Formats: sequence, structure tokens, C-alpha cells
Amino acid sequence: MIIALASTKMNLMTLLWGWKKTLQGEKSKKMLFFVFFLNTQTLCLFLASD
Repeated sequence: MIIALASTKMNLMTLLWGWKKTLQGEKSKKMLFFVFFLNTQTLCLFLASD
């Protein structure tokens, strides 16, 4: 459960970084989608382990 929380925090930080890159003009929508997918997977694992 703690691992899930830690990885979610890391994924959110990566997501924010990806947003900043996108705003700076870099095309990283694929990466944003990937991070969003990871967050969804982590959330499912977190809910399942509760």
C-alpha cells in the first residue's frame, strides 16, 4: 500500500513535468498518456489492496 502511494506521487510529479514540457512546446502527449495510464494502474492496485 505504501509502495502504491509512493509510486503514485512519483507518477504525479512526472505528469506535472510532462505538462510543463508540453506547455514549453514539446510534443509529449504520448508520454502524458503513458503516465496517466500508469496512474490509473496504480490507483486500481491501491483500491484492490485496500
